[in-house]
Amino acid sequence: MTDPKTGAIRAMVGSHDFNDELAGQVNNALTYQQPGSAIKPFVYMLALQNNDGSFLTPASIIWDVPIIEDLGAGGIYEPENIDRRFHGAVPLRFALQNSYNVPTVKVFRDYVGVGRFANMADEFGLKFPEESFISLASALGSNEVTLFDLMGAYGVFASGGQRIPLYAIERITESVDGEAVEIKRERPAPEQVISPALAYLMQNILSDDRARQPSFEGGSNLTLARLGIPTQNTVAAKTGTTNGSRDLWTMGFTRNAVVGVWLGTSDNSPTYNTSGARSAAPVWNAVMSAATNWYPPIPFENPGGVIAREICRSTGTLSFSACPAPTTDLFLHEQYPPPADQGFLQRLTVDSWSLLRANEFCPSHIVERNFAAIGDAAALDWLNSTEEGSDFAERLGLGIPVRPPPQQACAQGQQLPLINISSPNEGQVLYGAVEIRGQAQAPDFDRFELLYASAEQPETFYPISASLVQMPQYGTPLGTWDTIAGQVANGNYILRLAASSLNGGSINFDLNVTLDNSLASPEPGEPAFGPTVEEIIIPTPTSG
Repeated sequence: MTDPKTGAIRAMVGSHDFNDELAGQVNNALTYQQPGSAIKPFVYMLALQNNDGSFLTPASIIWDVPIIEDLGAGGIYEPENIDRRFHGAVPLRFALQNSYNVPTVKVFRDYVGVGRFANMADEFGLKFPEESFISLASALGSNEVTLFDLMGAYGVFASGGQRIPLYAIERITESVDGEAVEIKRERPAPEQVISPALAYLMQNILSDDRARQPSFEGGSNLTLARLGIPTQNTVAAKTGTTNGSRDLWTMGFTRNAVVGVWLGTSDNSPTYNTSGARSAAPVWNAVMSAATNWYPPIPFENPGGVIAREICRSTGTLSFSACPAPTTDLFLHEQYPPPADQGFLQRLTVDSWSLLRANEFCPSHIVERNFAAIGDAAALDWLNSTEEGSDFAERLGLGIPVRPPPQQACAQGQQLPLINISSPNEGQVLYGAVEIRGQAQAPDFDRFELLYASAEQPETFYPISASLVQMPQYGTPLGTWDTIAGQVANGNYILRLAASSLNGGSINFDLNVTLDNSLASPEPGEPAFGPTVEEIIIPTPTSG
């Protein structure tokens, strides 16, 4: 345990029992161990920094989907999450707090890199063994560090971005000629290694207990909830576990105390069936709880330069009217999320048949449709082929299959679709078995279908005939609507000719009609519908 304001070491327990001659006389606070997920906050911190205009925000969407990296010489790197699942579109804040592995590797690859990670380690006082090799696996804690150095690095977050070297001896008093003389060692001055605003943003994220769910229960050992101390913006913590549960970590801090716990075996053998959250976190909680008697937690304070904005959690952009999950988040000044039209969710005006960008060369069937501007093929596959992905796409108004935005627009002279019902006509009164005629001619034609809906429930359509794979010419019989056999009640209805193209486009031709089976049956060979509304002559009232 250390004081982040001064670097003073308040307590250090280096082994389970100093009298154990085999392993007890090794100070494990000074030995190298893999940090596992306890290193992840530093990866995300680098991604939040503006690096020549490239940065992420706490709301940025990271696609937690399968990733395979070619390491050369036939080697591949295929990271997995600890729960062996993929979680799709995850905001950065949630990716860090749930300790997902795949998003962390992606952030390291796309926004951090080996050079920036190495420079960060040097600035934060994290020393790796000489034989260490920094790679994608470094994002998940493959490079060994000491608990002592990691304490100093977490102290940077707690102290508002200052690196303050740790020390154990305050002063030495000795006697010279019978007089007490105090000998003080000059300590290095604090060094500002990240901005106070970035440090506060990390404090805010690492203290967000809600964002840890579902991986961690609310009010867990990573909080001081049992003491009635609020977590958000007061108590920050992060766990870590390495392969075979050899290294079990929990690191955390308040404004006036940093506590770090490492548990493991003297011979680096696996412990199995446990984790940093299960084993190290209870120890961390007990120490931090006891420390509050001397160092009561003080809420983290915004030093300026961190601003709240309303955002859409589903897209990581500024919020918009159709956002399914509006909320607020914090951002560094001038490093805000993009506007809604610059996120991966793109709402474009297109020709509904060809799905090309609409213009004057396709004026008849223009619609607005959502597309997904995602370059990650695995993310598109997750959206199209998993239940979670399909549910997510539906909430955003993305059709299945999810499609990328069209790059081309309609061209002059291209063939236009002809989709219509020629009989019956708009507004006619129908009865009995109604023959429906029309046409469905278009390039890339796939199929058509006849449907009907009550005018009182225009969102619910019922099929008249099975979907047919043919391209009818003008005036061709399309099908028969047997309203008597179908026991369709009298009333106002919408007839629909729904045609679809091979590329996923569609056109719906709708016709408003009235059904009245109280009318006499038509003579043989006559159409099963009455006059149009315009043809009905209403007598003029006479006086008297």
